[in-house]
Amino acid sequence: MIEELQITNLGIIASACIPFGPGLNVLTGETGAGKTMVLNSVQLLTGARGSAQFVKSGAIRCEVVSTFGVDTDWVTEFRSDLTDKGAILDERESSPDGLIISRELTNQGRSKAFLGGKYVPVGAIVDITKSLIAVHGQAEQIRLRDPQEQLVLLDRAGGHERVSEVHKFQVARRNWRALVKKRNSLISDRGENTLKAQLLSAGAAEIQQVSPELGEDTQLQTTLNVLRSAEAIRSLIQSARETLTERDSGPLTVIGQLAAVAKDVDLAAELDPSIKAYGERINSVLSEVIDIDAELADQARALDADPVRLEAMEQRLASIKALMKKYGPSISDIHEWSRKAQEQLPLLQISDQDIAQLEIEIDVAQQELVRLGNLLTTARRKSAAELGQKIEQELRQLAMPRASISIEVKTQSDPTKWSRSGADSIEFMIAADGGGQFRPMGISVSGGELSRLMLAIEVALSSEHAVPTMIFDEVDAGIGGEVAVEVGRRLARLAERVQVIVVTHLPQVAAFAQTHFVVQKSTISGEVNTTVTEVKGDDRTREITRMLSGLPHSTSGAAHAEELLAMARG
Repeated sequence: MIEELQITNLGIIASACIPFGPGLNVLTGETGAGKTMVLNSVQLLTGARGSAQFVKSGAIRCEVVSTFGVDTDWVTEFRSDLTDKGAILDERESSPDGLIISRELTNQGRSKAFLGGKYVPVGAIVDITKSLIAVHGQAEQIRLRDPQEQLVLLDRAGGHERVSEVHKFQVARRNWRALVKKRNSLISDRGENTLKAQLLSAGAAEIQQVSPELGEDTQLQTTLNVLRSAEAIRSLIQSARETLTERDSGPLTVIGQLAAVAKDVDLAAELDPSIKAYGERINSVLSEVIDIDAELADQARALDADPVRLEAMEQRLASIKALMKKYGPSISDIHEWSRKAQEQLPLLQISDQDIAQLEIEIDVAQQELVRLGNLLTTARRKSAAELGQKIEQELRQLAMPRASISIEVKTQSDPTKWSRSGADSIEFMIAADGGGQFRPMGISVSGGELSRLMLAIEVALSSEHAVPTMIFDEVDAGIGGEVAVEVGRRLARLAERVQVIVVTHLPQVAAFAQTHFVVQKSTISGEVNTTVTEVKGDDRTREITRMLSGLPHSTSGAAHAEELLAMARG
């Protein structure tokens, strides 16, 4: 429940701290005093859109801070969500844990939200506050006319068991739809997949036929460059060999000169043994040069390129380059393309057996879907009868003694047309005078009757899936007298199970409150300001008197107010 609501610079409220209590809380005051601003502050906590116009004139920002008392069950359900958002609970020993939620708006239109002391997106507090607060105002009355909202109300009557039933149905529906989508996709993609498989197979076969090895393109290019220059290389080798050993005339060749040098040094070594080492070195050089000459001769002979081999190498390199243009800029890319193609081919091969197997799975999934849908429909029809009776009982106490309620459950037989809510569409029907024709609730009741209907439904459902705090605005619209007394009594009954906060103009409703706040507007030095004050004892009697007669100090009005309060206490 809401333990405390602090409002700063919101509208015409400069500062207010409202300590809501358990049970029934009422907010009263003159028209235009600022009760709507209090309601707006709560709606900001539920994620309602704010604007710079909410900020009090002359202020930089406005702020709404609320402390919620949350019980163990709620904490168990939402602890992981709070932890993910970084929120901190005020853990207490002898009372419900505390959770602070706040919202801030600036005069520039910027908005901030805080959950348990942590800055979070506004959407994050929506997820939490919708489990803590339900605001019933004019907009909710309008939604009450919506068949989908009526279905939500009917499912609330089924409690936690209905939540489980709906969840199981939705899981079965998702499974069935996924299988149908997969089957349809296979059929529609079959032709495209066949063409794609043919292209992949052809590409893989082309690569397999060439089977290029890593680095082969570079090696082939280098060899071909050599073979294409064979004549020039042979000419240069021949010239080098002539210099080394094969010159027919002219100066001695390099080898001849080295041999002459070696001979002279050997003769000198016979005269001086210390020169012998030089001779050995010269002879070593001479031997090395002779070997080089022989190897150059072999290299030249190897350059006698076979035209057939050269052509084969040219074609091989062309084939590899053709693969590179199609499948990747390198041989490793070609190999990777081939590997992925081999992986994809089995996935693209859709057989009649594959589709037939899917059809079997779809049939099994649809049977389960139909089974769960029928169970859900049966449960809803039972709940519709029970809830209709409960609402009628409540309406009898709200000056609609002859009203009859019929909650129609219409079932679609074709599972392909079922929604995620099931096979059913719901419509709340009412015969306001009991003997008349049933008509849809949305077109056959007045605003005041719709307010009473909403209250009757909430009281009837108060034990099933109710949030800890319910807020009613304009629930007393269009009613008065004895009906107003019964509205107050019904709100008090609802407040036995949850915290109820009501904005009301009716003294008959205010008299039933456990906690009563008065919203007052005043003007001081030309500045308009609103205060929210809890009233008790004589102050409360004066406020009830004002609401009854417009004269807070009327003696006869005070007697009537005391009578109302005594009746409510009784």
